[in-house]
Amino acid sequence: MHLNILEIGTKKAITIDADASIQEVCKLLGESGVKKVPVVSDNKVVGILLRSAIINYLEKQYLEQAKTTHQAG
Repeated sequence: MHLNILEIGTKKAITIDADASIQEVCKLLGESGVKKVPVVSDNKVVGILLRSAIINYLEKQYLEQAKTTHQAG
């Protein structure tokens, strides 16, 4: 177990730009198979986005839209 962490990790990190859309994030997570991705701005990590956070966000958006649609109809 005398390995350097870079020997077992990836050489090219998967990141997402802070200005990316929700669609871009979903596509990246889906295609890469990762559950979280560092968010970068000006080549600096400014946060970490988790798949579960996106799911929670989309669930809230869906429920709000469903509620609005139900109230209008």
